[in-house]
Amino acid sequence: SSRGGKSLAAMQLCLNSNVFISEGIPDDVSDPDPLAFACAPSHPPLDVAQSSQGVNVAEDPGSENASSPIEYNVNLARQVAMGSQLRLRFEQEAKLLKKSVTQVARREKRIQDRELEIKDLEVAALREQVSGEEKLKAAFKEFKRYEDDRVEKRCAELNARLDALSIDFDEELYPHMLTAIAGR
Repeated sequence: SSRGGKSLAAMQLCLNSNVFISEGIPDDVSDPDPLAFACAPSHPPLDVAQSSQGVNVAEDPGSENASSPIEYNVNLARQVAMGSQLRLRFEQEAKLLKKSVTQVARREKRIQDRELEIKDLEVAALREQVSGEEKLKAAFKEFKRYEDDRVEKRCAELNARLDALSIDFDEELYPHMLTAIAGR
């Protein structure tokens, strides 16, 4: 495990001591590496992975599995480091999940907006089509009315001519026909 690019062993975590040394503690609480001052420089650096090989994990200080305070401290440091790593992983996964949920919601909103826009365009196109059909129907009715009026006018003219012919026939032709029939 590492913090800020340094291994726990490199930070000299005094795993074989439970005495805290306040020597070299910075005055500023916002120190970027708060563990750098935690151990006395007199102890040689320990490699956590090598020093704990073959050691059972101790969960209780009074447990029979812990054969010495050093092994207990090593196991405790390992558990703390693993817990920190798990917490950081969980926080990262939670951030990624939240980001993904936000992206999905944003995309869903965009999809709904586009679907609404498409429906509006379809409705506008249908209204325009219906309006065009209504205009065509009105124009056809107007044309039919015009043609009906023309036919009626032509029929009236023909009827008037037939009436005139009938009158002419009665007045001019009928007397000649009677003369022709009588002269036979």
